[in-house]
Amino acid sequence: MDEDNPALILILLVFLSFFFLDFSLEAYKRITFPYQLDYPEGYVLYFSSSLSKAENIYKDINEEPFALVLYTPFFFFLSSIFIKLFGLSFLWGRLISFSFSLLSLSIIFKFTYRKGSRFITFVLLALFISDPTLFPFLTLNRVDITALAFSLLGLFLFLKRFHYLSIPFFLLSLFTKQTFLAIPLACIIYKIISEGKKGLKFLLIFLSSIVPSLLFINYLSENRFLYHMLIANYGMALEYDPIIYLNNLLTFVRNNIFTFGIALFYSVMRIKRKRLKPLPLALLISLFVTFITGARIGAIQNHFMELAALSIIITGVFISRVRSLRRLLSLLLVIQLAVNFPLYSLTYPSTNFEELISIPYDSQYKVSKFLENFTGRIISEDIGILVINGKEPYILDLAGFTSFVTYSKLIDEGKVIKDIEDKKIPVIILENSLEDVVRLQRLTPSIAIAIAKNYYIYKYYPPYYILLPK
Repeated sequence: MDEDNPALILILLVFLSFFFLDFSLEAYKRITFPYQLDYPEGYVLYFSSSLSKAENIYKDINEEPFALVLYTPFFFFLSSIFIKLFGLSFLWGRLISFSFSLLSLSIIFKFTYRKGSRFITFVLLALFISDPTLFPFLTLNRVDITALAFSLLGLFLFLKRFHYLSIPFFLLSLFTKQTFLAIPLACIIYKIISEGKKGLKFLLIFLSSIVPSLLFINYLSENRFLYHMLIANYGMALEYDPIIYLNNLLTFVRNNIFTFGIALFYSVMRIKRKRLKPLPLALLISLFVTFITGARIGAIQNHFMELAALSIIITGVFISRVRSLRRLLSLLLVIQLAVNFPLYSLTYPSTNFEELISIPYDSQYKVSKFLENFTGRIISEDIGILVINGKEPYILDLAGFTSFVTYSKLIDEGKVIKDIEDKKIPVIILENSLEDVVRLQRLTPSIAIAIAKNYYIYKYYPPYYILLPK
């Protein structure tokens, strides 16, 4: 299954051409859609919009909108530039994500392409795009794929012996999302073990770059940035659920059965034979990082992304080195792609875009028109619909707020309950019934009871429930 089989290559190219065309059409529809497609998109847009107005996004978490910033700020900053220049829209953040998705694809191509192995490279690129762990983030207004691209670029430069040039990209990755630790940490460990004093020098330069940057951001945020980062990790630790982690890990393995299996085998064998290299070390560290961060609902997507990308890269490297097993391993990759592609097509059908989104466009438009009549802070499950219409949320992240009220007790729900009882919130917008919102841990039972007693359902634009004071 390589260059000496032109018929097979031709069949694959025809299939992949259709596949990439479908992906491009899907990406276009998602990027240009005017409303929120994913729960965190509105959260990210809110902070990007705030930065575009030179506001401090790291605020007191006990004051409205009770906003804990879960991520380091580079993506917000990058998106804010486009918002400042061209206006408020989800478009800019999605274009940034799509651009860095293409960068990630290019880096994977450079990692895996070998003369006589175009077949394997094309399959691996298709696996990257169709991977259920990765695809949802390739075109969303979210920080994850941008952080991954910076991390992979730093790794590529490091393996090309541009060790010190890799440091800025590792920093950009960590300042986009702080959990992308595996690759820079693997490179630091490898450098120290293999080169001794030069490795320690590399570590010193890395630390002398990141520490002042952290302190400077903390200074600009009125000494709240580090507090937010510590509290976010503290809250994550309190929410840790080993059953959820195991379910997430099993889902990831199912979606990446052969790439992860091959990569894990290769990495363990390299370590066992004391042939330490950055790639296998990064995979094992990334697996450990998912154990720490991947024990929450929804973590299968954003916290396993790095592990999925590393699995694909290492699989390509391994196959290029074992000619005797190349046909068998290539067949396994084709099987994984054959399984992933129907899942991708059924989940993200470009010809049936309305089924992609959980909220019909018509309902979002009606709610947007309805919001024109209201001022003041509003409670809404869909933060994006508030932000895009210039409305201020009363609680920015209902799930995060509920988590910190329930687990850490760092936020007091008493003020929220009193404001609901006093009917100070002009309108409440829910995407689920009150019972389901509580079940999804987006409201505490006490707040839900207060809403039920003091608000009534005025309109229902599926799935939006519009609640007004009684």
